[in-house]
Amino acid sequence: MTRVRSPALLRSNTGGRRFGALCAALVAMLSSVGHADEAAENIAAARTLGIQGVQLADAGKCPEAIEKLTRAEALHHAPTILSRLGECQVNVGEVVNGTENLNMVVREELPASAPKVFREAQKRAKKVLNAAMPKIAYLTIRVTPSEVKANVSVAGKAVPAALLGAERPTDPGTHQVSAAAEGYKPASATITLGEGAHQELSLLLEKDSSAVSALPAISMHRESVRQRLTIVLTAIYAPHRVRWERNPHPYSRDGNRQCSMGDFMRSEGVARVTFVDLEM
Repeated sequence: MTRVRSPALLRSNTGGRRFGALCAALVAMLSSVGHADEAAENIAAARTLGIQGVQLADAGKCPEAIEKLTRAEALHHAPTILSRLGECQVNVGEVVNGTENLNMVVREELPASAPKVFREAQKRAKKVLNAAMPKIAYLTIRVTPSEVKANVSVAGKAVPAALLGAERPTDPGTHQVSAAAEGYKPASATITLGEGAHQELSLLLEKDSSAVSALPAISMHRESVRQRLTIVLTAIYAPHRVRWERNPHPYSRDGNRQCSMGDFMRSEGVARVTFVDLEM
């Protein structure tokens, strides 16, 4: 008697064979590259997370897959895990992070004894990388005045000062760019970058008038402190009289700034407190 299998059963068996092959590949992968100094629990957990992550990626659920694959890669590195992580990152728009991970897989030197799945992962990573690289956008940020030491961020991520005025690899899409500096009002702007775009953005920092107006008040406060301190010192050192005078030599011979009570009292010039003996 000839048995005829239904299409649904055939699809189920095909899916089971694929899942079995995936599990076998990851088991072989993680077992073959395990190191003596790595905890067995970490390798076993990486294997489980890697299988779950690849399954999610195959199902088109990249955001969920990224979480699993990131954990797996943190526990134990394997090209098969990192390549799928980079691929998913590219698919969700994290092109810069994704291409960097794919680059790591492509450039990794595999030993002659490396499993076949590792070499297949490299080939797949190279193909995805070549297609993703043209998508990276480049944003040049300029801050005026240029001499101001501004803290700049793109989508909440700090931009190093060395990248200001230079092209910064950026994910395509809409980003909030912000700049802030002491004594200046914060500045921000929204920019939308297309795939492969090269754009510039200038941020103008305007002086904060409220910060400038506070300077006279600070000066008056210091003068008040000096007056109060003079009264206290006069009482302590009586019958001596306290006299304040500028120090014409604020720096010592070795070039170091001399610290005195006057340094705290006067920021606009170095002052000192001298005690003069007087006959009462």
